[in-house]
Amino acid sequence: REDRMGKDDLRRRRPAAGSDEQPPVQGDGPTKSVAAEEVRKAESTTKKITVRTIAGGIFVIVFNMVMWAGHSYTVLWVLLLQIGCFREMVRVCYRPGMEHGLVGFRALQWLWFAAAVTHVYGSWLHDTSRTLNHSLPPVATTLISLEAPISLFLVSIAVVWTVLSLRPGRYQYQIQQVAFTIVSLLIIFGQMKGAMASVYRGLIWYFVPSALVVTNDIMAYFTGVALGRRIFSRPLLQLSPNKTWEGFLGAIAWTVLFCFIFTGYVARFNWMICPAEELSLRLHAPVDCEPHDVFKPRPLSSWIDTSLLPEPLQGMRVSARPVQLHMCAVALFASLVGPFGGFIASGIKRAYDIKDFASVIPGHGGLMDRMDCQMLTGMFVSVYMSTCVFPRPMDGYPPSL
Repeated sequence: REDRMGKDDLRRRRPAAGSDEQPPVQGDGPTKSVAAEEVRKAESTTKKITVRTIAGGIFVIVFNMVMWAGHSYTVLWVLLLQIGCFREMVRVCYRPGMEHGLVGFRALQWLWFAAAVTHVYGSWLHDTSRTLNHSLPPVATTLISLEAPISLFLVSIAVVWTVLSLRPGRYQYQIQQVAFTIVSLLIIFGQMKGAMASVYRGLIWYFVPSALVVTNDIMAYFTGVALGRRIFSRPLLQLSPNKTWEGFLGAIAWTVLFCFIFTGYVARFNWMICPAEELSLRLHAPVDCEPHDVFKPRPLSSWIDTSLLPEPLQGMRVSARPVQLHMCAVALFASLVGPFGGFIASGIKRAYDIKDFASVIPGHGGLMDRMDCQMLTGMFVSVYMSTCVFPRPMDGYPPSL
């Protein structure tokens, strides 16, 4: 009956033959609703981009101020980031109902953290204080020289405390927390163990890789928005369905191009390329050095056989710094492997059904949401520097090799 009534109504509204009356446009209501929804979505996207841009800009300004302050302040910056990342990581699997009656269980996690800090930073200070001028008090020097037994003492207390704190009915939850704590320490400190040495070797070895990770993230987003799903229909990973192949591959090209130009500019400043001369908290302590060969420009003919180039290019006088090519290797790693550090963090968030680790940075989430790719890239920089840029002399060979 309803179908018949609908047909009769449509017949009555249909214009007569030869009439100038136009038939009603079908679907006006839904079309307006969809249009309004699209407008709201566009406004929401614009607001998100604006918030992310402003918050990211403030974060970049603070980061540049820390770099300008000097080597020691950059190391303190790294430590603060690690504290924030650890706090966010261990809060992921909190279950308030299971915490009742477990006195000092959160303090136990921070004891594990203190043991890791003592070992990582103590060993670095022990090596650095023997090679650089410093004005550390005798007590601090003695404690630094004893970092290994102090670290062992803290780990021993943490292990004993962990066992004594186990309660019947909560074994699984407590062991899960301890395991997650140790994994968090491996992610945060295992990958960043050489960051302090990289900073003191020259701020450029921390500043440029950090900028490369940020550039790769930004260009992956904008390239994905512009070209996403137009060439490859499948997402990059099922874990992150919004990631596209176009964004991933486009970001590689943009990051390498940015790296070559940006590194050449940064390498002009002595305070960026010179190693630290003292272990102190002097604000923007003056540094001056004879630049290492890796920072000195070389003509193109010293890199490749120019006879292999097209004839119009053979007479061109082009020079580049070796550090630009070294940083391009870092850029490739930051583009190809670095994002998978972020994918691991995404897997953790999916497993515990959370969107972000925290909301410290508006529009970005927590510190761990920004540092997940930085840590893996930082580990590569440490290994690459000690292997390819400043290799240590092998036993039995002269230091010049």
